[in-house]
Amino acid sequence: MTVALGIDIGGTFTDVVLIDRTDGSICTAKVLTTPGDPATGVLAGIAELLDDAGYDPDEVSQAVHATTLATNLILERKGGPVAYVTTAGFGDILIIGNERKGDAEKYDLFYTKQAPIVPRRRTVDVVERTAADGSVVVPLDIEQARTALADLLAREPVEAVAVCFLHSYANGEHERRVADIIAEVNPDLYVAVSSEVWPEYRELPRACTTVMSAYVGPTVTRYIARLGEELAQQGIGARLQIMGSSGGIISAATVARRPVQLVESGPAAGVMAAAHIGRLSGIDDLISFDMGGTTAKAGLVRNGQAAIAHEFFVGGTASSGVKQINTGYPIKIPVIDLAEVGAGGGSIAYLDSGGALRGGRRRVAGGPGFRGRGARTGLLRPGRHSTHRDRR
Repeated sequence: MTVALGIDIGGTFTDVVLIDRTDGSICTAKVLTTPGDPATGVLAGIAELLDDAGYDPDEVSQAVHATTLATNLILERKGGPVAYVTTAGFGDILIIGNERKGDAEKYDLFYTKQAPIVPRRRTVDVVERTAADGSVVVPLDIEQARTALADLLAREPVEAVAVCFLHSYANGEHERRVADIIAEVNPDLYVAVSSEVWPEYRELPRACTTVMSAYVGPTVTRYIARLGEELAQQGIGARLQIMGSSGGIISAATVARRPVQLVESGPAAGVMAAAHIGRLSGIDDLISFDMGGTTAKAGLVRNGQAAIAHEFFVGGTASSGVKQINTGYPIKIPVIDLAEVGAGGGSIAYLDSGGALRGGRRRVAGGPGFRGRGARTGLLRPGRHSTHRDRR
């Protein structure tokens, strides 16, 4: 077992890389991403690459996966419909938010605030209250919660529910009990509770983090579970590891509990790769740029290290850890500090309803310059010119 497998899914292309640890040789494959079921493209690329390079599946000792799947779901507004459950009297917090105009909108007299991911009609106020020290001020009204949730789920088709109560970071018992009620009403719903996703004070960032986890959760968890099962069926026994937004590797089980940690998975991998190449080249300070089909990302590396932001804004005119931008939805997870805009190599320019030229968010399938299934690059060891190593 000497082969490491790397997987990267973008909105347009899926890239697969094999590295032989014995001699350092690298072989790659590029296939079109299959948005309806991203695992299909991944599995096709892996099977083709293993066959062309002459490796057996059981030789793969490590499988690491980075993806922009969660990022693109947010930027393109393609996540599943989410319901939000909170403490009575705090149901408007997502609508109020803390967004302010960015530089591009600073002088826009017709500026319209970004709509929340969860509209007010899908918000449930539950009678309960916990103090900052974790003590219960108002006991959870179980019957009121059950009735309100049943009414909401009966009239609104949702795929996930985010639960965030006041001061639940100090005591998450009420959130857990509501999660149990939701499972009773509809066991097929994905449920994210703030006391598990990110138990930290400051309600708005905690609520937004939980909502984003619920927003991408159904798609991300289904995909990761299916990919892990299919890899095992192909004979790849290596445990699937995922690149997190912080630049580290996390398990598939952790992703299932906190899918929001994949929000900047792909972009983080790009910055980490740029930092590594910089160190190999003797360059400690550099700017990384990553142009994808859907988004473009830039990161800053200083002294050979990428900076980590602990509050990140997603889904606005730009995703960034720079607080001055403050556009979009704040999430409280460690993220490689970068700036990302929803305009990539495959972005579509169009005229909006008022006749103004717009670009981004929407993209063309396939992207520019695609040469078809199995298109390859030849990045191997210095002096190597073949695109793959055939051992048969």
